[in-house]
Amino acid sequence: MPKFLYILLLVNLTNACQNEHSGGTEAKGSGMDREQHAERQDIGVATSSEKPLQPALNERKPLAAEAPELGSVQLAASADSLANLGEAASPESGLRDKELKTPASIAQPAPDAAPSDATPTAATPTAATPRQVFTQWDALFADLDLFLKDAVSGGLVRYGDLAVAPVMLDDMTARISNADLDKASTLQNKAFKINAYNVLVMKQVVDHYPIPSPMDIAGFFDRQTYGVAGKKTTLNDLEAGLRSDPRIHFALVCGALGCPKILDGAFMPGKLDQQLDAVTRQALNDPTFIRYREGDQYAELSQIFNWYAQDFGGKDAILAYINEFRNQPIPEGTAITFYDYNWKLNKTP
Repeated sequence: MPKFLYILLLVNLTNACQNEHSGGTEAKGSGMDREQHAERQDIGVATSSEKPLQPALNERKPLAAEAPELGSVQLAASADSLANLGEAASPESGLRDKELKTPASIAQPAPDAAPSDATPTAATPTAATPRQVFTQWDALFADLDLFLKDAVSGGLVRYGDLAVAPVMLDDMTARISNADLDKASTLQNKAFKINAYNVLVMKQVVDHYPIPSPMDIAGFFDRQTYGVAGKKTTLNDLEAGLRSDPRIHFALVCGALGCPKILDGAFMPGKLDQQLDAVTRQALNDPTFIRYREGDQYAELSQIFNWYAQDFGGKDAILAYINEFRNQPIPEGTAITFYDYNWKLNKTP
């Protein structure tokens, strides 16, 4: 081979080797750059995990893409991201940023709870409910009512049962005797005395039982005395203090069948007027008490209207008084007579 060709070949080989070496170095350098770049990325990732970047307050994140269900976001997000999520929520979502301050407040929502930063309102004062106060008078009337409901049946008195078991009757008698009327109202006073009269009639009959009539007891109305509110009194005296109201004659029952039917219960202060009207109306419409049939020329009345005529405005005013309570009034001008009083004991069969 000619020498100049040999030299040319050697030069080309040398250049080729230099190019190959230069390319490897560049490749190695590129590899180093990639490694350094990767390290920087790793450092960046670590740095970001240690201190996350805070998004701008006005940055908006689509809920539909990032949180299809609010519950998953609530459980996974941090407090800061929740605050941003609250700002990004649409008005239609019904969420308020006040309700998204902490995960706990969202994870366990209280439907009726007020927002945590709401201004507390003053509690509306509740009107005090008046307490029901039961006085000794209330207790006495309640017990009288229970006793009389038990002692009376069909307008008649169960004297036989009372004579066998007089405990309640004796208790009522003692309490009537010890009652204090000093602070009693007018209605309490009146109702008390009506009930006292009826109970004391029973007491006297039971004390002498069995008897056919209260008239078999000497001085039953005008001499026998009883304790009433700390004082001794007769039945006549007790009645006299009540006669300013004519209706009283249909409420006081003297122990005889000639009397109106006795109320099966106590007269109560709170409804005394209605009760007196009721017993009066019942008696004056009772065909055995007012004996009159339509078309009759005369009406037969109880001796009560004869004995106490003045309480009803006089004999000429008796029919007018009766007609105030009658369902079918007796015509004016109808003659009146008085049938004999039935003094047989008003006891149950």
